Amino acid sequence: MPVSNASLLDLACTTTEIVGWDNYDDVNSVSEAQTDSPGVDPKSTVWSFDTNTGAYAVRGKTVGSIDGLGSRIVISLNVYHENLGLTTDYDSFYIAIDASGWRFGLDFGLDGLFLYNSESVIEIGTNLVDLNTWQEWTFDIDISAGIESAVCDVYLEDILKASNISCLTLGVRIDGDISITQQGYSTSDQITYLDWLKIGDGFAVAEYKNMGLSFFGAL
Repeated sequence: MPVSNASLLDLACTTTEIVGWDNYDDVNSVSEAQTDSPGVDPKSTVWSFDTNTGAYAVRGKTVGSIDGLGSRIVISLNVYHENLGLTTDYDSFYIAIDASGWRFGLDFGLDGLFLYNSESVIEIGTNLVDLNTWQEWTFDIDISAGIESAVCDVYLEDILKASNISCLTLGVRIDGDISITQQGYSTSDQITYLDWLKIGDGFAVAEYKNMGLSFFGAL
C-alpha cells in the first residue's frame, strides 16, 4: 500500500522517542508510551493519549524543515481510537503539521475525518473513522502549483478515498512544528493510540513479486 518514505520523520512511537517530545498535557490528561496496545493486532510499543478529566493530551516537537521537502509531502500514520467523540464537540484526535506559511490539519472524530483549508472544512468520504481497530492512513500533498492551490490525495489502507482535496490553511507558522492532540473538551476519557507517523517527500520503496521473481522499485 502507499506509505511515506519517511525522509524527514520516521516516528516509531517508542518509549525512547517520547522523551524528546514536549509534553503539553492539560490537568489530568496523559500522553505516554506503553507496551500493552489494544486490538487483535497488538503493537510492541505505542503512544497513548487519554484525556481523563482534562481537556486535552498533547505531544509536540519541531522535527526539521517541512519546507525543505519541496513540492510534495507524504504523511502516513497508523492509529487506533478507543474512545472518540465528535469533531464539533472538540472530542476528536487532531494532528497539526506546520510549514513556514501553512498548516496541514487532520481531525479524526466519530463524525468522520476532516481536512481544513483557509476557507472550509472538508470531510473525507463519509464516516470513515472507526473505533477499536487499527487504521492506516496516507496523505499525498501536492504543492507544485503553489500553497494557495495545494491539493491532497487520501488513502485508507490501500484504497484511494479522495483526490485533489484543497488541504492547507495559510498563515505564519514555525516550519517543522508538529502537534499530536487527543481532545476531550466535552467528554472525559477520550483515548487514541498512535503506532507510527512518517513524513517524507514521496512513497516508500516497495517490493514487487511476480511469478516468483522479486525486484525493487521506487514509487
